[in-house]
Amino acid sequence: MQKKWIIVLAVLVVLAVAGAVSFQALQAKEVEVHQASRGEVFISFTEDGKLVSEDERGVYSPYRAPIKEVTVKEGDRVSKGDLLVVLDEKELNYSLREIEARLRGVAAEIDKVEDDIEKAHRDYLRIKQVAYLQAQDVKEMRKDLETQKEVLQSERDALSSQARQLRERKDDSHIYAPISGVVKRLNAEEDKMAGPETPLMHLYQKEDQETRYLVETRVLTRDIFEVYEGMPVKLSFERREEDLEFAGEVKEIYPYAEEDISPLGLEEERVKVTVSPDFPGDLQLGLDFRVDVEFITERQEDVLWVPQIALFTHQGEDALMVVEDNRARVQEVSTGLETRRRVTIEEGLEEGDLVILDPESLNLEDGDRVNYSFPE
Repeated sequence: MQKKWIIVLAVLVVLAVAGAVSFQALQAKEVEVHQASRGEVFISFTEDGKLVSEDERGVYSPYRAPIKEVTVKEGDRVSKGDLLVVLDEKELNYSLREIEARLRGVAAEIDKVEDDIEKAHRDYLRIKQVAYLQAQDVKEMRKDLETQKEVLQSERDALSSQARQLRERKDDSHIYAPISGVVKRLNAEEDKMAGPETPLMHLYQKEDQETRYLVETRVLTRDIFEVYEGMPVKLSFERREEDLEFAGEVKEIYPYAEEDISPLGLEEERVKVTVSPDFPGDLQLGLDFRVDVEFITERQEDVLWVPQIALFTHQGEDALMVVEDNRARVQEVSTGLETRRRVTIEEGLEEGDLVILDPESLNLEDGDRVNYSFPE
């Protein structure tokens, strides 16, 4: 009988212990943890970029005139020297005829003045022996005719220059391709006014053995002093399944800033930067494809780090919560380099320690029992 009670008592003890354990387990808080590890931490900023041709040319009209004919369309491939646009010459022809008529008139006046000068010279020689005063009048008249001739010659030279410029414009009324390439951003339309201030179109060369694509981006003036030619950058192209990352190097930084408008509508000053990309062999990108350009301004390698979300302030000091024997423990730490996602830990943490993520949102207290898991 006594033995039976001993067995019953043992069962009750086991049940009590199991119940206590179960109760404690039910009271434990579920947390996600990060295992502290060593790796690379860097500070960077990212800008939008697009692919541009290494050799792209704007095609402009040399003067203002209506467009008579456009011989190409968007996307056409052209060879150097192909005819692209024909400007209307009617206004030029009218102006040229007017100037040529004025030139003929001035030439006739010069001939007449030269005849008058020759006649005045003969008269002066004939009468200077017998009528001195009258000869002086003829001499003055001849001097006035010489001055008149100089004025007419100056007018003739100016008209000749204008006529020459108009003839050159007639030659420029046919606009040809400066390079072989593909027509892009075609603005030229028949009967529309063309001028030297706006490109008629752009020509770009497709990537081949001689021409390659570059990445063009614009950097805020506040960040541009962190950028230098030859600086390595990270490039990424968004794909449906996953982003593709590859390397690049800053090729050129423009010496001036341009005004830009941010997505929020704010005025910004930005500097154009071109990057030479190192495309993976199987990547086929086209002109104007968008890529992200990440500029790394500070980098530390082989350092102990934790996610930024794990860090909080405890009694005025930086701290983490670590898991020890399934309990949350506050651990003060000394931090180093901080980024938006990572922070380096210089003292107070060991590699392999389990660090609780976002402890403040869980209202954890030092010593709270926890069940932990790793983020998926």
